[in-house]
Amino acid sequence: MKPDSEPELTQREFQILELVAQGYSAKEVAQEINIAPRTVEGHIDTIKLKLRARNRAHMVTIAIATHRLTVYSEQDLQPAGHTQFHTALTDATIQLHNKNLPADLSSIRYL
Repeated sequence: MKPDSEPELTQREFQILELVAQGYSAKEVAQEINIAPRTVEGHIDTIKLKLRARNRAHMVTIAIATHRLTVYSEQDLQPAGHTQFHTALTDATIQLHNKNLPADLSSIRYL
């Protein structure tokens, strides 16, 4: 890795990053991907180090700012003429910018 280049995240780190971006706790991430919560915490610490983030919110913010994650609004994803019934919550989709990820991990959608 070059000194000025952005550090690369592993496939597992991207998987955990996208779940954290959805608001999952370390325990919830662990249950979702069938690993120990301590292992998840270790991955989160590594991601924070690689991104030079102070905390999880900062980690997600940096991932978005550096185009590792992209957030789309619900309106951007709606077909023409679709009526949006709920306005209190903003739905978003986060799509990873990593060509090496399998298709099922390359994008997520949550409410």
